[in-house]
Amino acid sequence: MFDVKNGKFEPITDWVVFFSYISFFPSVVSGPIDRPKTLVPQLEKERTFDYAQAADGLRQILWGLFKKVVIADNCAMLADFSFNNHNLHGIILIFGAFFYAIQLYADFSGYSDMAIGIAKLLGFNITRNFNNPYFAQNIADHWRRWHMSLTSWLTDYVFTPVSIELRDYDKWGMIIAIMTTFLVSGFWHGANWTFVVWGLLYGCYFIPLILTGKMNKKKEIAAGKRLPSFTEFKNILATFLLVMFTDVLFRSESLPLAFRYYRNILNLRPPLFAANAYPKWLYIMTLLLVVLMFCIEWIQRDKQHALQIQNIRSLSLRWGIYLAVSFAALYCIMTSMQQSSGFIYVKF
Repeated sequence: MFDVKNGKFEPITDWVVFFSYISFFPSVVSGPIDRPKTLVPQLEKERTFDYAQAADGLRQILWGLFKKVVIADNCAMLADFSFNNHNLHGIILIFGAFFYAIQLYADFSGYSDMAIGIAKLLGFNITRNFNNPYFAQNIADHWRRWHMSLTSWLTDYVFTPVSIELRDYDKWGMIIAIMTTFLVSGFWHGANWTFVVWGLLYGCYFIPLILTGKMNKKKEIAAGKRLPSFTEFKNILATFLLVMFTDVLFRSESLPLAFRYYRNILNLRPPLFAANAYPKWLYIMTLLLVVLMFCIEWIQRDKQHALQIQNIRSLSLRWGIYLAVSFAALYCIMTSMQQSSGFIYVKF
């Protein structure tokens, strides 16, 4: 248990608490990765039903389900088509990379939202795992917002010890620590050269930030404003494009296939759509759904999740939003039951 007075974590002596912690089912498959000091004290104390917490849990489950079945699964169809047919028009391959980046976010953050929501129904508050990573201003900011529980773990157990050991080398010691951390992250995802190069590239993206002293600078996005400034929007777009094209490596089965994908992006010869391609309206509809999701998340960016809309006074409007999200999710579940993709991070 956690000793508040001494700030230390003592060994767990209650076997029920211990096994409950290591087998906590909402997050055991893909996260969030909760530290003992966060979850164990909640397991040790008696819990009572909290209506407000449970209601918020249901809202978060609904938003996670929407991101998974409405956004991620529709993006998966278009992304899979591009990655399985490399000899397409370059624009279609760019769309494939774009939809895969969205699929990866909506799939994993949707899972995390559902896990956190289920935990709330059981009376637990577990670690937030995503904080609008595609609104980040640079790569360092992106990784502070993406898979936050894993990033925190890697920071504490890989980056910090290595950077302390190499502190005499100043910024170059920090660069080595970052490169080591992302190499570990790459190997953690799989024993494939694609993940190794993926990790190396992300480590390299940090080098300019370290050398200019911008790595640890944190700034709230569009603080006090409805829309980002031109500079903020430019930074958001540049960071997203960097992530999008790097994640081609994450999706590809081998380095030769990844390099072929990059090369064929430059193919701009007609025809634009292959004979067996999905219809144009599906690309447009999916793109509009993605824009809708990001608009909602932008408006709610200071909330824990996008459906925290209790501040809307109109009861009919609130329930209209809940029902619209529910029907959209139910429709996609019913129409894509045979082709629904599993959760991406279950295999990692």
